[in-house]
Amino acid sequence: MCINDKVEFNLKTYEMTASWDTPYGVVYLYTFKDNFQHTFIWKTSRLIDYNITKIKGRIKGFLEYNNTKEIELTYCRCS
Repeated sequence: MCINDKVEFNLKTYEMTASWDTPYGVVYLYTFKDNFQHTFIWKTSRLIDYNITKIKGRIKGFLEYNNTKEIELTYCRCS
């Protein structure tokens, strides 16, 4: 996986980790895990439905938080 690669994966778990106000509106931080235990994060202004099973998006970057490697996503679609 490289930056700007398109990814599509089935979700094992997901949750809204945090939200905060900005001058442009509320930002929600979602954390996803796939069947291979990869951790993905997505910052968006959209609330997502809790019935989703699949995510499509582009890789924005690679991060590390609390010794957990995370893959940051952008331009996501939920289904």
